[in-house]
Amino acid sequence: MPKDYLSNYLHYAVEGNEVPEIYHKWAGLVSLSMCAGRRFWLYMTDEYLLHPNIYVLLVGSAGGRKSSAMSVAKKIIREIDNIPICATQITKEALAREMTDEDFPGRFSFKDPDTKRMNEYTEYAVFANEWVHFIAVNPTGMIDFLTEIWDQQVYDAKTKNMGNDLIIGPCIPILGCMTPSTMNSQMKSDIINGGFARRCVFVYSGRSDKAVPFPYKTTEQLNARQECIKRGRFIARDTSFCGRVDLTPDAKEWFEDWYVRHRKSLATEVNPLTEGYWQSRHDLLLKVALLHQISGSNERKLTLSAIEQAHKDLEETEKHLPKIFEGAGRNEQSHVASQIIELVGTRFRVKKKELMRAMFGQANVQELTQIIEHLKATDQLVEVSTPKGPAEYMTKENYDELKSKT
Repeated sequence: MPKDYLSNYLHYAVEGNEVPEIYHKWAGLVSLSMCAGRRFWLYMTDEYLLHPNIYVLLVGSAGGRKSSAMSVAKKIIREIDNIPICATQITKEALAREMTDEDFPGRFSFKDPDTKRMNEYTEYAVFANEWVHFIAVNPTGMIDFLTEIWDQQVYDAKTKNMGNDLIIGPCIPILGCMTPSTMNSQMKSDIINGGFARRCVFVYSGRSDKAVPFPYKTTEQLNARQECIKRGRFIARDTSFCGRVDLTPDAKEWFEDWYVRHRKSLATEVNPLTEGYWQSRHDLLLKVALLHQISGSNERKLTLSAIEQAHKDLEETEKHLPKIFEGAGRNEQSHVASQIIELVGTRFRVKKKELMRAMFGQANVQELTQIIEHLKATDQLVEVSTPKGPAEYMTKENYDELKSKT
């Protein structure tokens, strides 16, 4: 059995349940991020160090098995044992207060194998089964806090009724769940443009075709789980495996070429809601690549294969970004468009009269007709003719999938 963390994680998690594989993949990456903490970093300059901490939100309709994917990761992290898990709802002040407490269990230290100096960091893992509930007390404040604390070496946690305590090496890996329509109420464009979306990977999945009446785990899967936990503990605790990671020559050449092309392509980006994400995509690419590298290798070299895998993983999520952000703009009807896509995607095919009936409480007939035409014109919704009866609507994603099978 391989010693690779992610391979064993997916071997254990994917089979025997109805969770979309992409959810399991990214839940596994976040759990690995929680193991790694700030024990590893990619050196760019003295002021520019990239650690493998990531924010990931699983996005999909209610009942889409997002929480099931999260449950697997959370149980594995609990069994690895030394990584504290944050409460499911908390204020930014309380979170900062806990992380500055002298007895906080997430304070870690390790010796840099190159400089022989002791490094410290403070980690708090977040599993937010309902992202809107986690940030509910002060959504803007919490998102601003998470945006600001990202990859800071030291964070000044001065707040009302609290001293000038510092969080040394703050590390808050996040795995959260939300529905596309949540964007309307919690992810307005001013918050997205403020920076959180530049630091977050949004992982969308539509309706799953998997049908597993009786979920199961084989002996081989259970063995893979134990190997995953064993590797996770090694990554999180072993004093021989930590420190600076450098790009191999071929990885550096690939990244340099890709980065130049990527920067040029930003000039053609016309969606203000996704522009911020693309501006920081290179950092996310390197962070995810770093996770792939430490997953199975003890060599502190970031290889070309790790970067290529990370690039593939991100591309798989990025095709859904416009759909996820559809309800985040200032257009009052943008959230209705998001709900239509979510509804049609869940039901696979929907007749126009059924769609109009289901959405009438959200907008009038004229508004709904205009929104549907907009979704068709922007290749988000497809009108499909039927031999008998009225036409039906499908999401572009489901339509393309159906065409590929016929």
